[in-house]
Amino acid sequence: VAEHGLTLSSHQRYATGSTDFTEILQRLRGESPDCLLGVGRVEDDLEFASALCVASPPIKSIGLVVAAIDQFRIELGSNADGFIAPRQWEPSVSFPVDTGVSAKNFARSYAQQSDEPIDYPAVQAYAGALIAQQCVELAGTLEQAALREAANELQCNTLYGRFRIEPD
Repeated sequence: VAEHGLTLSSHQRYATGSTDFTEILQRLRGESPDCLLGVGRVEDDLEFASALCVASPPIKSIGLVVAAIDQFRIELGSNADGFIAPRQWEPSVSFPVDTGVSAKNFARSYAQQSDEPIDYPAVQAYAGALIAQQCVELAGTLEQAALREAANELQCNTLYGRFRIEPD
């Protein structure tokens, strides 16, 4: 961080299910960081984002992973404007796939079966299920140690990208 001219002013945590962010918001007011980055469960980050909107701490840029999904815009409305987020998946980006369906086919099938907008958590879940299936097939059992060994050996490409566990 320091090599890029950045300073980490604090590292805060809140418990899953939190609805009171008073302490964190007070610290943010006192520290006035240029940037706030956060990641957590969707429900928790939505609560935190709502609290940030009400408190309006003096922060130039707020990045929350949850801000990338449509639910964020739906729940926060115009308050969602100005938040930044990484996009973890785009239907138009395609990887060579050897496990499961392509991004294009997934998006088409999803649209046929759901009125909800497609967001990366659905794609993550699908890719995770594919990885789990491959591990079970490789291990030939549901025994945890064998599944872990299979995961260590598995290398494949899903619509979400390449899967491989580093040996170390």
